[in-house]
Amino acid sequence: MKNDQPNQNLVQVKEPTEEVLNALYATIFLEHCVFTSNKESIEQSIEKALEERDKDAFLMYTDQLNAFMANYENGLKITENGFEFLVFFCKKKDHDF
Repeated sequence: MKNDQPNQNLVQVKEPTEEVLNALYATIFLEHCVFTSNKESIEQSIEKALEERDKDAFLMYTDQLNAFMANYENGLKITENGFEFLVFFCKKKDHDF
């Protein structure tokens, strides 16, 4: 006997609208821009400390960079209207100095 009733164990996945996808992509893009800008700023400070042979500044900025990168180590969850993406801007431990 064939059962024409939908299987109640299956979860129906709602697909995001184009508007939701565009909002997610825009947010990911902006987050990546902020990430890149902040990372480059800290790296420039590290370079300056090296050029000036300022050990204290170098240690401070490398600690700052390691802490900054650790915040992104497990990805960044971007959510829009019930949909979410987990995005990664760096690999684990590719930033230790």
